[in-house]
Amino acid sequence: MDRTGVEPKIAQLYLTVDDGPNKHTLPIAEILARHGITALFFLTGLDVLKHPEITRCITDHGHRIGNHGYTHHALDVMTIEEKRKELVDTQNEIIAITKIAPVKFRPPYFAWRQEDNNILDELRLAILYEDVDMGDATKDFKVDYELAEHQLEKKRKRKDYIVILMHSREHSLDETERMIYWYEDRNCVFFP
Repeated sequence: MDRTGVEPKIAQLYLTVDDGPNKHTLPIAEILARHGITALFFLTGLDVLKHPEITRCITDHGHRIGNHGYTHHALDVMTIEEKRKELVDTQNEIIAITKIAPVKFRPPYFAWRQEDNNILDELRLAILYEDVDMGDATKDFKVDYELAEHQLEKKRKRKDYIVILMHSREHSLDETERMIYWYEDRNCVFFP
């Protein structure tokens, strides 16, 4: 209940995990699976090439895969040909392993120019940004749950679902279950 004694609207959460696959991706996927939560993992083509078995396991756990560029470099400073190659090569790597074409794209560092959306149209990709960033991109992070609460309440009033961003990092492993319980305590449900 909020301060007025009214139960807040149930917030539907769409969990996304950026970067990887790497050695932390599968443990995160397994924690989520234990809780009945599926996520959208935004993977880089280069890491998919290095870790095809982890990529396959992500989909085996029922999670979805999105395109996060090939090299994880900022795409807004690349030529149109370099951007296209980043996305096409990543699509091809993911399809070769999973037999599924990603339909979502998140640019690394959110660096994307709207005038390049024709590339996304060609590849049938839609950009998915985040509404709430768990703040786990750096090693010395500490989740700011006060900020997350503010972002959550602001978005809950305006959207049918809220996109949560976390990263495939070692320090994210420790925070994953705490984050799940924190959101559930706030009348939130994760998309299956």
